[in-house]
Amino acid sequence: MSWKIILLSLFSVANSISIGRIDNCSQIADMSILVFNITQDECMCRMIHSNGSKFALNYFSRNRTCQLFESSVTWITLQFDVNSIFAFLNQSAISIRINLTTTSPSSASSSTNTTTTAGFANLNCENIELLYSTFRNQVTYKVSDTLYAVAGTDVTGDNKSDIIAVYDPNKVGILVNRGDGTFFNQTVSSVANNSVALAVFDVDSDNRPDIIVTNQVIDKVNIVFNSGNGTFQGPVLYSVGRSPRALSVADVNGDKKPDIVTANYYGNSISVLINIGNGTFSNHTIYQVGYNPYSVAIFDMNNDNKSDVIVANSGSGNIGILFNNGNGTFGAHNSYSVGGFPYSVAVGDVDNDNRPDIVAANYISNTVSVLLNKGDGSFMSQIAYSVGTGPYSVVVFDMNNDNRLDIIVANSGAGNVSILLNRNNGTAFNQTTYPVGDDPRSVAVAYIDNDCHPDVIIANYGSGSVSILLQNEN
Repeated sequence: MSWKIILLSLFSVANSISIGRIDNCSQIADMSILVFNITQDECMCRMIHSNGSKFALNYFSRNRTCQLFESSVTWITLQFDVNSIFAFLNQSAISIRINLTTTSPSSASSSTNTTTTAGFANLNCENIELLYSTFRNQVTYKVSDTLYAVAGTDVTGDNKSDIIAVYDPNKVGILVNRGDGTFFNQTVSSVANNSVALAVFDVDSDNRPDIIVTNQVIDKVNIVFNSGNGTFQGPVLYSVGRSPRALSVADVNGDKKPDIVTANYYGNSISVLINIGNGTFSNHTIYQVGYNPYSVAIFDMNNDNKSDVIVANSGSGNIGILFNNGNGTFGAHNSYSVGGFPYSVAVGDVDNDNRPDIVAANYISNTVSVLLNKGDGSFMSQIAYSVGTGPYSVVVFDMNNDNRLDIIVANSGAGNVSILLNRNNGTAFNQTTYPVGDDPRSVAVAYIDNDCHPDVIIANYGSGSVSILLQNEN
């Protein structure tokens, strides 16, 4: 029988907290005392005494959860059969050295050769290492009836990450961070109707991040300019292609000024708006892509120091790449097959070979696809990983400071977020899910409570709320 050892750090608690779900037999390390030996239909609680300390574990057969309801110990070593189930449900007082649930690739399909950037608060986070990435129960803030997109960055200049959310009918809400992971009541700025996508970026070079949103009914991009202290002026509108569903901001023509690229859903195109200075933009240039582009990112994919455009073509089931010619114009659209209805795309080096890779969230397939970069701007066939129902939004970020990019997915149909921790340079991930609000459609990462541990922000379309998952210090 094979065994693994984990360390559980148990903090003093007054009320019961869910710590795990266990089938099969579990023992307390050196003491060899049986804690419980249960099936789904049995429930047993044993009090454990050791050196005057005690704790109690209780198992509930109805929902198959294990709860700690009293503790006067600081840590225990738990030994368990690797074939047992140990899926943590509530991590608010738990740290653990290893994750036990490994997500294996599903069948990969053949590839056919046919991120919004926002600044975090300034933190000194050197030499911070997390043994395991765990999160507290969600904290929610009601914003509106329906909520489309969310971002996290400091818009007030106080080195605290604020939350920016776009929602119907024509509003951008700003939740200003108090500094401890809680927020003041939102302030509101007006934009045009039917705003569905959001980016936060300093587009007028005044060292204050501005807010850019897309309006899919009137085919416009709105910019509201940061006046300082979290107040905004505008909006200023620019025409783009038909039904802009997403946008990304980066310098695409090498002049050190951030430009705007939109994915135009009904236009089957992208629009490129070149920044001509002081936050003003030229008329858009259109490039045709695949069917129903739903998400867009900008990144140098072939190491030529030119920003390329990556687009998720939801109607085509592929990811398209438009390589930069060097002056802000783009060449032919190359595509790679992924899953059904890719609704979101993110770019980052997930296999640590210094080449940017592509991650797509496939809404119909209930998967994320990883396309590894070969080094010449072409990509290997997708590796698909199962996630929750209806993955709608994806980002990549190193969540546990192990120098590997992890994958964070908002599963709209499941009402949860999947966090896939990178365990083998982009070819194996350990997945944990956390419940959030109804119909989550946008996910972002920011340092919310200034503890050097990245937190997760979610926009819940169905419940009109923002969920915040604060990471524990492990």
